[in-house]
Order: sequence, then structure tokens, then C-alpha cells
Amino acid sequence: MTSPQISSAEYYDGFWERFGTSANQHPANLYRYNLIHEALQSLPHGNDCLIDLGCGNGALIQQMQAKHSFQRFVGFDTSPEVVRMCQRALPQYEFQQADLQEAPLDKWASTADVVVCTEVIEHMEVYKPLLQSAATILKPGGLFILTTQGGKRRRHDIELLGHVRHYDLDALAEDVGRTGLSIERKTKSGFPILNLQKIAASIFIGKVRKELASPAEPSMLFRFACVIVGWGLKLSARQHGPQLLIAARKV
Repeated sequence: MTSPQISSAEYYDGFWERFGTSANQHPANLYRYNLIHEALQSLPHGNDCLIDLGCGNGALIQQMQAKHSFQRFVGFDTSPEVVRMCQRALPQYEFQQADLQEAPLDKWASTADVVVCTEVIEHMEVYKPLLQSAATILKPGGLFILTTQGGKRRRHDIELLGHVRHYDLDALAEDVGRTGLSIERKTKSGFPILNLQKIAASIFIGKVRKELASPAEPSMLFRFACVIVGWGLKLSARQHGPQLLIAARKV
């Protein structure tokens, strides 16, 4: 089956209508937020601005605001409908529309202390302009945190989530380094729990589609499974697994 692409307005405009409810409870998302929180611990106090490239429903910004003392949060998304949704639901933050597969965001040069891009580039046909945008909009000394998926694309990755590709950590770090950023950290994590979760999601894709791709509240069984996976992720490996994270500094 052909995977839905992030460049398809019809698909992406409705993505968060389908996945917004379940995404906020999914343990893999909460696991990633914790990894990002940890990467931000090296920052000095008093940072002004965090920019989220590919902000989706704004959940990451809300997570970051709860634990970090930034004065300004800005989310960019490709979809005008997603941006309007965020502006209505989260008026305390800023949201901007931009095609993240196009030229870098020069008007925002040297604006952000931190740029985060989490679980976005695996959806993109063209991803290197986004990396260059991150380097452009960071202030000197600013930190870029990128998360995405490695390893095999399984059935649910392609048919349900629309992943165009998964990445090799070292090759992706080289792409980030070519923007002029200095790599500080590159990690794989989540083994074996994320691997098993992906296998199960692909085997039971019909059930997963019903639970995840729906604005309805997930069932009790789904919520129980999330608790089990969440506990497992707390014990999972920090050296191996399909969850990739790169942290890079603008020198």
C-alpha cells in the first residue's frame, strides 16, 4: 500500500483529528518527551525561546512549558488547518505555518535558544531543508534536539502512520553536522519494548487503527496496554533500539 505523505494536505490536515486523543496518552510519545527533557538539562537557566518544528497538536510545547522556564514558545507546522487548530486551542503560545520541506526560515534567523523536531522527518520526502532551518533559527550556543525512528519500517509505520523512511543514526548525524551544527549526543534507545510494540501494532493493525486513528477516547484495554508498555520503557535499553535522538549545538 502506498503510504500517505506529509505533503498531502488532505491527509495531514486531518492527521491530528484522527490521532490527537490517543497520541496524548501513547507511552512511546511520553517516553520521547522524557528523552527530550533529559537532553535539555544541560541548558543554562534563563533561556528565552523554544521553537518546535512540526509541532502537530502542540503537545510537545505543553510538555516543555511544564518543566522548563522558556519565556516564548513557537510552533511551526506545514498544515494551515493544524496551525489554526493550535491557535484556537492554545492561544498562550505562538503558531506559524511554513512548508518545512522548502527553503530555510531566514526571517527567524538567530531567534531560538532551543529548536526541537520530534517524530517529523520520518514523514517527509525531503527533510534536509528542515535541518538547515534548525541551524538558521538557532542563536549561537543554541541546542537542536531531533528525534525520529530507526530500524525496519513495519506495516503500521507505513499504512497507518505514513512513514516515508526510517534512518541510520550515524548517517543522519552527518546530515545534521553538514548544517554547521556540532553533534553533542546521538543515541538509540527503547530496546526491546519499542521493537515488540511495533511488531504487535503491525500484527493487530485493524485493532490499532480503531484505537489510535479515532477522535474517540481509547478503550480501557488500550489504556491498560499503554500502562504496561510505559513501565517497560522505563526499563528499556538506552544504547539500542529504534528510537533515535540527536542533540547538536550551534557554535
